[in-house]
Amino acid sequence: MRKKIICVILAVILSISLFTGCSLFSYDNARDYNQVVATVKSVTITDESSEENKNNPFVTEQKNIYKYELVNLLNSSGQTMISYGYTLEQTVDYLVDQLVTRELILNEADAQIHFKNIVWGQNEENQVLEGIYATIDSQLAELRNEILSEHGEETADTSSSDTSTTDTSTETTYPVKETEEPGVYDSWSREELINEVVNRTKGDLTGEALTALNEKVSEYSVYKLRATLENLDLQNVEKWQPDTIRYPGLYGTDDVKSLELEAMRRFISLLKETVKDDYRMTKEQRKVFNDEIAQLEAVGNEKGLSYVYPELGETKLMQFLAGDSYRDNVKIQLLQQYITDSVDVSEEEIVDEYNSLLSEQINKYSGDVEAFYTDLSGGNVDPILYYPNGNYYYVKHILVPFSDAQKAQLEAYKSGAGTIYGEEAIAAEKEKLGKLVTGYEHRNGENYGKPLTIDQIYADIVSVMKAAEGSLKASDRAFDDLIYKYNTDDGIFGNELGYPVKSVFDEGETYDTTYMKEFSEAADKLFRAGKVGAISEPVVTDYGVHILYLSRIIPSGGLTVGLNDYISYGEYTSVREKIEQERRTEKENQMFSVWQNQKIGYYLTVADAVETFEKAYKDLKESK
Repeated sequence: MRKKIICVILAVILSISLFTGCSLFSYDNARDYNQVVATVKSVTITDESSEENKNNPFVTEQKNIYKYELVNLLNSSGQTMISYGYTLEQTVDYLVDQLVTRELILNEADAQIHFKNIVWGQNEENQVLEGIYATIDSQLAELRNEILSEHGEETADTSSSDTSTTDTSTETTYPVKETEEPGVYDSWSREELINEVVNRTKGDLTGEALTALNEKVSEYSVYKLRATLENLDLQNVEKWQPDTIRYPGLYGTDDVKSLELEAMRRFISLLKETVKDDYRMTKEQRKVFNDEIAQLEAVGNEKGLSYVYPELGETKLMQFLAGDSYRDNVKIQLLQQYITDSVDVSEEEIVDEYNSLLSEQINKYSGDVEAFYTDLSGGNVDPILYYPNGNYYYVKHILVPFSDAQKAQLEAYKSGAGTIYGEEAIAAEKEKLGKLVTGYEHRNGENYGKPLTIDQIYADIVSVMKAAEGSLKASDRAFDDLIYKYNTDDGIFGNELGYPVKSVFDEGETYDTTYMKEFSEAADKLFRAGKVGAISEPVVTDYGVHILYLSRIIPSGGLTVGLNDYISYGEYTSVREKIEQERRTEKENQMFSVWQNQKIGYYLTVADAVETFEKAYKDLKESK
């Protein structure tokens, strides 16, 4: 299986949101917001790779960077940078540089698309469209919560989750599980791959030109050959359309349909308000956007609000609010792939890295078992190849959290009656609240439908896991699917082994104090039963209700994980694949970083292509 690795290009990626809020700065004056803080001048980019490209240079358009872009970036990233020790002035200057760098990189991406070194086709447009609908779905989820709150009903958590293990071209409340299937070309020989790439890219080439293409392709690594063919296959995909299951108001109970349709109605109203108030829009754009909203309302009146949903992605308004940002991100990813496509990781590198890691861990952990415990529990070594003993095992879990009101009720009891009646009474109160916990099924990364009781969720988990019994691979994958269906704990998404838990306790301990007592004791009960693949009954902690899954037991005598062994019983990634992926990502990052520094340096010094206007944003540096 070949996995594509996309590494981070810029230290700061612009946040994508329909309606951005402010945390550091807020301006009401549109004139102030629309000041230009930097200009990236027009430049001519050439390409010497072919006669056609030599005679067809790409001339970029002048691009202005506005104060509202800087303010939005400050509001999304400024507090984090300041918490790391940057001054406000340093933060502002850094983010201006990042905005300039982004525009310069986008110029290069547009140039390579112009030269046809990068292919922009339906697959790329599909990524943009899926991003737009991820944004729409997230906004609809917030509106549904607003409606539920107005009626005094329980709302769902729509805060952003960590999506580092998922496709970064979209943002959803919860990660969406990616399905990795064996590559079509994994079993092909190198000669077969070369012939297929040449046949599919030669076009009308003959003679010396065809010979040159053969020689060029023959130098490709197997990884690059497969990647080339997979990218060619992607150009034949059909246009993506949202599935009808996503249409608000088509499925579910009458209450669910009513809730979703009201959210859609409010969404259209919100679009109207945005067009009216958004200082970034020109008069001409407002007219176009208002016409589109009128057309959407006509669809709603004729066919119903559900059928407004599939029309949204085609509007220039949604392109303006979300699509343009997604399109830029896809372009940058494509450019990175183009710049780094010569990177390869040899078998020798993989074996050397494995031997080095294993030797390092054996030397470190054999003489200092505490270092092993620290690295294992801290999660700062991945993969762990050498386990000196069996004093740890692994569990995964699904967390269905307490509502804010339930958390407040528990805290009030602990600080009130609980101080009088003691720990047993607090535990009883916690159990009572646990029976009232409700959660949601997640579809496409968002909460779907009405709340489900913990009994309903647990019954579904038991049913699914019962069907997977008899195969550790099936059980592991089934529980992972359930994690993406119900879980709200960011740390367990994409975590192949799960959390390490002590099986041998320190002096004076009766459970692993890394975790809450109830969680650790439930994990210990699973471990003592000794059945990998087993699940626990619902367990209540201060966070809510957990269902645990025993994912791995380390033998008492320890374990050495082989190069070709899988990380987990789910067999998602082997040690070999993990080492290769990490080494490839490291080399890609290094190559792109060198390229970017050289390119940006050229634009800033030789081409003199950037002009900044500090007067326009000086006040941001001085804000309190």
